Amino acid sequence: MNIDEIMEILPHRKPMLLVDEAILEGEDGSIGYYQVKGDEFFLQGHFPGNPIVPGVILCEMMDYAETITAERVRRVMSGYGEGKNAVEGTGGSFDFYELGETIFEPKTGLLNNNADIEQIRQYVWYTETHTAYTPNAERSNKYLLGTHNF
Repeated sequence: MNIDEIMEILPHRKPMLLVDEAILEGEDGSIGYYQVKGDEFFLQGHFPGNPIVPGVILCEMMDYAETITAERVRRVMSGYGEGKNAVEGTGGSFDFYELGETIFEPKTGLLNNNADIEQIRQYVWYTETHTAYTPNAERSNKYLLGTHNF
């Protein structure tokens, strides 16, 4: 993707447009490129004589590449283009997850005693049904997560 295509996706403009080019990788990824010229505002006074790109700027650059990837996936799902150049979307959706304590101890593989009971229920339910777990406040048996028909 060239700079004009990138600016259709990202709201940022110079000097905060911290990506010059994006290469689309595989079916669901992208790599963003930015040529550091040496006169950028974020290098001024950051380790004078040996300027280093601040970590927060690197995180911002990473976010740009992620945004481009997300937009690319959205266009694949919804379709893009107009007229004879229109490409039909494949359908689908995004899922977002909030991470917490690991359910299993990495070294032993045993259940983590600090894991939240609701996380464990969600994990067990999804592992068995491949659907999202919805807690049932009215369950009469505290050990029964629910029923699911395949």
